[in-house]
Amino acid sequence: MSDDKIAKLPKWAQDMFRDLQREREVAIRALNEWTDNQTPSPVFIDELECLGEEKTERGSPPSRKRRYVQTHRIQIEWAGVVLDVHLRDEGIALQWGTLDRSMAEVSMVPRSYQQVTLMTKDKMR
Repeated sequence: MSDDKIAKLPKWAQDMFRDLQREREVAIRALNEWTDNQTPSPVFIDELECLGEEKTERGSPPSRKRRYVQTHRIQIEWAGVVLDVHLRDEGIALQWGTLDRSMAEVSMVPRSYQQVTLMTKDKMR
């Protein structure tokens, strides 16, 4: 919002708008400091956050934020499937099953070059 438009607002709205701008700037700075000060590790999460940090002619593109996880093993649960990812000296080990740990089948379905989807049998077409 331009300064001219803000100046036309009532005083309480101008103050509230400026407070929100300051809070947003502090939150972005805190997020950036938190992500910048982490210890890098082999396990991380990359997220695209729409923070409006950069301005271009086309708008504000999302900012990539990397969050490191200090571990050698991570577990992901989704759509009835549990995937365990273990970092080993010889490489990355994958192990999967169902959420209820029953003997239900989990299928590895090829999608494209070096890409698969793990899904329970009932999710297959």
